[in-house]
Amino acid sequence: MTIAYSTTEIPGAEEVANLLRAGGFNRPLDDLTRVERMLRNADVIVTARDGDTLVGIVRGLADYAVYALVTELAVAARWKRMGIGRELLRLFREQAGEECTIILHSSEEGHSFYGHLGWDNLTRSWRLPRSR
Repeated sequence: MTIAYSTTEIPGAEEVANLLRAGGFNRPLDDLTRVERMLRNADVIVTARDGDTLVGIVRGLADYAVYALVTELAVAARWKRMGIGRELLRLFREQAGEECTIILHSSEEGHSFYGHLGWDNLTRSWRLPRSR
């Protein structure tokens, strides 16, 4: 198995929705028009494919000067623990730039993963939930 990474591909909304849904992401994934907009308006997208199958994605927003925000990092269950998430984040960092502090919100499942990679655990953050 060879995993191919891309920093230029914008994957299809349905395959991204399926990957995120399987990963338990709380997103409006049944609205594919909204998922398409989510992908189209991202500043950074890195994909991982095993053949034609999308097995991982990282998506985010960046100013390319100070901050970049990882909005999703997902790796399909069958492909976890193969270094795919680590490589997606490395490529995300490369695309956003070394000047950027990278920020993300982690699920409980991913919490130890980021610590293992050397990320700092932040104790202060706030959110205003979406209304729809």
